[in-house]
Amino acid sequence: MKQMLTIALLAILVSGCSKEVTFSAPDVVTSIRKIVTDSMGSSAANRYDYSKITKVKVSEDSVYYLLRSHSEPDAFLALWMDGKNLVRKGVRVTLDREGGCKHPWEAMDGVITVHSIRGNLLLQSRVRKGYIMSLHEQRSTDRMGIASKSNVAPIEPDPYVTLSEVVVIGYRSEGSSYSYSNWISIQALFGGGSGGTTYAPIDGGGGSHGNRGLYETDAIRIDDETAVNLPPIDVNQYLDCFDGLPDAGAQCSIELLTDIPVDSDPRKLVDWQAGSAGHTFLQLRKQVGGQLIVQNIGFYPVSSWKVSFTNAPVPGKFVDNSNHEYNASLRMQVGADQFRRALNELRYLARSVTYDLDEFNCTDLAVRVFNAARNNKLDIPLYQIPGGITAAGTSTPQGLYQQLKAMYNAGGTEVANISFPGVKGYVANSNGPCK
Repeated sequence: MKQMLTIALLAILVSGCSKEVTFSAPDVVTSIRKIVTDSMGSSAANRYDYSKITKVKVSEDSVYYLLRSHSEPDAFLALWMDGKNLVRKGVRVTLDREGGCKHPWEAMDGVITVHSIRGNLLLQSRVRKGYIMSLHEQRSTDRMGIASKSNVAPIEPDPYVTLSEVVVIGYRSEGSSYSYSNWISIQALFGGGSGGTTYAPIDGGGGSHGNRGLYETDAIRIDDETAVNLPPIDVNQYLDCFDGLPDAGAQCSIELLTDIPVDSDPRKLVDWQAGSAGHTFLQLRKQVGGQLIVQNIGFYPVSSWKVSFTNAPVPGKFVDNSNHEYNASLRMQVGADQFRRALNELRYLARSVTYDLDEFNCTDLAVRVFNAARNNKLDIPLYQIPGGITAAGTSTPQGLYQQLKAMYNAGGTEVANISFPGVKGYVANSNGPCK
């Protein structure tokens, strides 16, 4: 599952659509058609589909309207309005794909061309794996290490440092499989630079029908999983800290935490190649009297290409997830013997485990360690992810979230130990290594 292409614009964007035009809500579609016609002329304006205009509200002062082309499947028009429906900017975009039409979860290569709404060329760039390469450039250097004045070379972005300008997002309705939709970075589209984290749908995104051809949908804010860039930890040094407290009289707990990529909607499975598939991690606690040891530990690939699918596993690493955000958790109070079983399982896995995106990822490891201390094993639903090669499905942070939600709704003895901290919460610091 690889991200599709969309556009990114430099800060020089549109000035051609800056005249003050206002309209009331019932007349949105008619007024947008008039704005486009006045700006582009009737012939060009008629190329766009006014029967399904997508409205994306980001804030009280930022509303976006997207129109697809009738004749070109990879062309669209975007208007940016303020809270009073004054037109701020507008752009028209054409994407030329290499190799013809591809599945929406395949990486896209090609060329993007962006004009102002009045026809001025703003950007034409090569596209590689969903990234607008002209937005990811570095100056080449001479042998003395001094930056060249003219030679500018595109570089391959690290997908775990910079999100692509276009992502593929999967939607899962209750009891059904995933469907997919293409979303574009609003920040990149309207001059906020590359790798934006707020996205709007190119193809409607499943928005609800509004008034006379107006469809409304919410923007998506995707979390970066930047902890993958942290240095690896020595798991044994972290777990050795618990040996400093006696087992007698100890209060121990293991908490399983999930961080979904789209905080507002756990049904949305973001393209893992965009580096934003969420994260699952563990919090281990042991307390004796006033002495408390807390360690937050997560599992990642050593390199950033967690986002790339391969038939072979890649080297894994463990990271201190201090202050990491989460959207749901299950805490389990355990005895000292159960606690030690979980620690031993984690030590065992840390000796040789490798990271495999669709067969043994952060969720697989965290659930396995958690289950090492349980009598009734926790099972979570497996999802088919784009590009996955495992027929049975893959463990995901969304799957864990959905399982915890189902357990909470069903009631039972563990309800009091399940937490949904509003939109999101954050764990405390870890104690760190003990040598």
